[in-house]
Amino acid sequence: MTLPRISIGALGGTIGMTAGPDGTVTPQLDGDDLVAGVPELAALAQLRTHTVTTKPSPSITLADLGSALEWAHAEVEGGAQGIVLTHGTDTLEETAFILDLVWGRPQPIVLTGAMRSGSRFSSDGPANLASAVVAAASPDARDAGVLVCMNEEVHLARLVTKADSQALESFQSPGAGPLGYVREGVFRRQWHAQRTAIDAVEGSGSAPEDTWRDRPMVNIPIIEAGLADDGALFRALIDHGVGAVVINGSGVGHTSASAAEQVRNAVDHGAAIVVASRTHQSGTARKIYGYAGSESDLMSAGAILAGRLSARKARLALRVLQDVGLSIEEMRDVFERHWGGQA
Repeated sequence: MTLPRISIGALGGTIGMTAGPDGTVTPQLDGDDLVAGVPELAALAQLRTHTVTTKPSPSITLADLGSALEWAHAEVEGGAQGIVLTHGTDTLEETAFILDLVWGRPQPIVLTGAMRSGSRFSSDGPANLASAVVAAASPDARDAGVLVCMNEEVHLARLVTKADSQALESFQSPGAGPLGYVREGVFRRQWHAQRTAIDAVEGSGSAPEDTWRDRPMVNIPIIEAGLADDGALFRALIDHGVGAVVINGSGVGHTSASAAEQVRNAVDHGAAIVVASRTHQSGTARKIYGYAGSESDLMSAGAILAGRLSARKARLALRVLQDVGLSIEEMRDVFERHWGGQA
C-alpha cells in the first residue's frame, strides 16, 4: 500500500522548545528535528519537512503566515495530500482561523502543537504530531478547511479556542464540540460543516501573502466593554486616527450607553466597528435588547456584530476583509453570512 504524502511545516512554539540550564524552555527544534523525534511517523505517511520559523507564537507575524501559506500551496501543487503546521498554542487558534479564511483548497491544513515541551516527562508533542498527520491524511478531512488537532481531538478553526493555560485538554469548541477524534490511528469525523474560506477573498484575484509581507502586523485594537466604561479609551483611539476597532462586548454584544455614543460617532466618521461577545458560547444576538448600548442599538449605530466569532477572530476577519477592499456594508454581509448563525 502506498502511504499518503503529507508535508509538515514548523512554525516554532512549545512543541519545538527545549530546556536551558535554568529549566525554562525556548525554541530550538526545526521541522527535521520534530519528525526525527517521532519515528512512528514513517509508518503513517511519506513526509516532507520545512521550517518556516522557530518563534514563540506570540511573536508570529502575518509575514510568517504568508510564507507558510505560500509553501503549503506549493506542496499541494506538488502532490501533498495534506499539510501539517506545528505552532505555539498561545496564538494557534488565531493562526488557524486566519488561514481558514483564505485556504480554498480541498486538501486540509492541520495545526498542532504541545502544551508541554519535550523536556518534560509528560510531553504531548509527539502524540499530537502523529495525530495531526493521521488527520491530514484522512479522506474525511478533505474540504474541511483548516483544522486544529490536539489531545486526539480535531476541531474546526472557526470554533476552537484555548480554554486552559496549562492542561493537556486545553483546546475546546464551546457549544459544538470537536469535529472528530483520532482513535487507533484513524480520524473519525463526527459531523459535517460548511467550509468558511471567504468567497470575497477567493474571488479577489490577489494572494494574501503579498499583502501580509507588506503589512505583517494586525493593527486593529480590541477594547473590552467593562463595568462603568465611559468610552474614553475608545474615543481616544478614534481621535488618534484608528480606522477599525473590535469591541469585546458583554452579554450578547453590549456596551455602556456612553461607549455606544462613541461607536455611533466613529461609524459616522467612516470607522469599521465590530462588536463581539466576551462569553464563550452563542455569541452576539440581534434584537433581544433595545436600550442604549444594546446589540440592536449598536447595530442601528452602524456597528457590525461578530456573531459566533470571538473578538480575537473578529479582529483577524476584519483585517482580511480590509485587505480585499470591502466596504463596511460588504463586511457586514460577510460577517452575517459566515458567522451570524450556527456552526
